[in-house]
Amino acid sequence: MPLTSSAAKARSGDDKANPVAAPRTLFRIHGSNTVGEKLAPALVKEYLGSIGATDIAIRTTETSVENYITALLKGEPVQVEMHAHGSTTAFVDLAAGSTDIGMSSRRIKSEEVEELKPTLGDLSKLSAEHILALDGLAVIAHPALPFDELDASTIARLFAGEITNWQEVGGPDLAVQVMARDDNSGTWDSFLSMVLKPQGKQLAANAGRYESSQELSDTVAATEGAIGFIGLPYVRQAKLVAVSDSEDALAVLPNPFTVSTEDYPLARRLYLYLPSRAANLEARRFVEFALAEAGQQVVNSVGLVSQNITTSKPVPLPDMPPRYAEVTGEAERLSLNFRFEFGSDSLDNKGQRDIQRLVSYLLDNPGRRVMLLGFTDSVGNPTTNLELSQTRAELVSRQFMKSGVFPSLVAGFGDAVPVASNDTEEGRNRNRRVEVWVI
Repeated sequence: MPLTSSAAKARSGDDKANPVAAPRTLFRIHGSNTVGEKLAPALVKEYLGSIGATDIAIRTTETSVENYITALLKGEPVQVEMHAHGSTTAFVDLAAGSTDIGMSSRRIKSEEVEELKPTLGDLSKLSAEHILALDGLAVIAHPALPFDELDASTIARLFAGEITNWQEVGGPDLAVQVMARDDNSGTWDSFLSMVLKPQGKQLAANAGRYESSQELSDTVAATEGAIGFIGLPYVRQAKLVAVSDSEDALAVLPNPFTVSTEDYPLARRLYLYLPSRAANLEARRFVEFALAEAGQQVVNSVGLVSQNITTSKPVPLPDMPPRYAEVTGEAERLSLNFRFEFGSDSLDNKGQRDIQRLVSYLLDNPGRRVMLLGFTDSVGNPTTNLELSQTRAELVSRQFMKSGVFPSLVAGFGDAVPVASNDTEEGRNRNRRVEVWVI
């Protein structure tokens, strides 16, 4: 029997007596699953707490990677919309106007910059591109596989399906089971650009593809002969494998220091993109919170690597130059390197912000003296490289002097002390750096 008019009126009266206000959306944040699965929800909850919100909770939907963070702000119901379908969707949704902030586990591509420039401005500029955290792209395997380290070439051949049985690389008689993130994932884009493309390989057609980082990791851990790749916080029960650029290079495990300095071969940056002309002030305040010290502590708490500065005393290498060994002997290395835009003497966006982070660190640690040590790749004349490494260290020094910090030593070492193979462009980029040490 249909609802009677009196009943309808009674229900209407109840609604008026007990109105349920629709939550006001503070901002929308879409994109990377690596950022959106753990880090972004934790950051949003911490941010809401910092502005006085209460009753903060996650409201899930039928779609596992589409959720809302809800809260009461001065008695008003509010929410933050969060979709984590992959990095590519950050730029698609920014273009469509369906998100305020884009999350990405790769840098915006040049074609995306050009497509969005007419409406959103240049998203590759410092005012719009924000490095949120660092992550090690972890190569993981089934725990029973007897491999603690693999070089980049072998990893590429495994994922390309050229190695189909672990016996071919000295392991057990087990079929290789390849697991990978899906095409929308920035994690996949990073693996493709850092591992497969440099080796001229493509992913095996029979590879398992996963939208969820946790699901991929758990499947690798449960499947005999499996190998996969994942963001560092999602290793879970799988076996973490050390990675080297080549058979002759030192294999490095991802850890907070090797990822922070980007010396680990598969270190990558995680990004937030907020158009500089964006009108949503709440979105801008959130990004500022995420980049500040409190937000970076949240980054650490979820297993990613923050940009808050730490120190380490590296183990001396036997073949390091005597001068380098002398100046660093009593010093500690800081957890950052300065790098430059490709083909330029301008610091990249991370480097420009790291200047201020380092100035703040030195103000909090009075009496510490800073040393800047420059390096190049091995391409070109050794004498020219020595001069170039000195020049770049001096460029960083001048940025510090503008803030009243005067380094005690600024020195160039040319192509000495490589942290990566000079046989690939990616390796050469990592070798072109300015290290920071303190005494």
